[in-house]
Amino acid sequence: MSSTWLSSSFFFLALSLNLSSVFVSAGIDISGLHALLLAHQNHGPQQCVPDQSPDDSSPSSCRDDLRMLTLGRQGVFLTDSDSFLSILNTYNLSPVQSDATKAFTTLTSSAETLILNLPFRYSTVDSMDASSYEKATFIHDMNLPLPPSTPQFDFVFDGGFTEHVYHVPQVYQNIINLLNPGGLFLSVTVNNNFSGHGFYQFSPEFFTRTFVPKYGMELLELYLAEVGDAPDKWERIDKDYKYRAEFRFKAKPGEEPKQTYIIAIARKLPLEVKPFASLMTNSPQQRSYEEEDWVVERQHLILV
Repeated sequence: MSSTWLSSSFFFLALSLNLSSVFVSAGIDISGLHALLLAHQNHGPQQCVPDQSPDDSSPSSCRDDLRMLTLGRQGVFLTDSDSFLSILNTYNLSPVQSDATKAFTTLTSSAETLILNLPFRYSTVDSMDASSYEKATFIHDMNLPLPPSTPQFDFVFDGGFTEHVYHVPQVYQNIINLLNPGGLFLSVTVNNNFSGHGFYQFSPEFFTRTFVPKYGMELLELYLAEVGDAPDKWERIDKDYKYRAEFRFKAKPGEEPKQTYIIAIARKLPLEVKPFASLMTNSPQQRSYEEEDWVVERQHLILV
């Protein structure tokens, strides 16, 4: 990753932006910012593609029209400039700006301000929600299929949205449909000790069974992270686990277990001649049943 990501022009652009003030409840905290930077550092999205000229001799070209969508309007929940700058430094980002505190205040006014001033090459950062009260770009209830006119995006970010949507298979089918081929999806959602926060808390196996080639997706990275922790403390989940992906954080003596996020990074595969299966009509089964328990039972029935 280039150390020139953040420059004086980065902060000049940020200080010149003036987004209207709205109430935003979901957003990017310390763990979420780490996840956002990690996903881009490790996986893209794919920005440079070969020129499709007939002689196939032209050099690769880089798009400057990448589109990002956040599910719900996202705020930025970072409390001080020191922690913010420390996270940027972790990814070799070195801001050139004497008044770092002022820049921090402006950059963290909204997720759109922050993301548009990072060198991710996004031309737009849109949002989608069921209500207009947070002034989302697209108003759509994700419990329902997307309208045919809905555009596709190069990066879709869930910073605490999907656990609030009742019809989980539909919302994740929508997410897959929202992605361009090669596009990335990042989810920072709830795993444990968030009872009452939303409708659901998600387990690792939900993602290992949803983001598979059958449905047009590839799971790239999967973590469990106690809220506020940096990646060096995250627990990486092996997507090739045996039987079931069970994990428990152990609380220190005298302490309560902390709230835990599950962080998933996935990529949409290129389109195939045969359409991908739908989560709605060909839903996943839990791996321990489909690939082991039921197989043993079928073998037993054959033998007898």
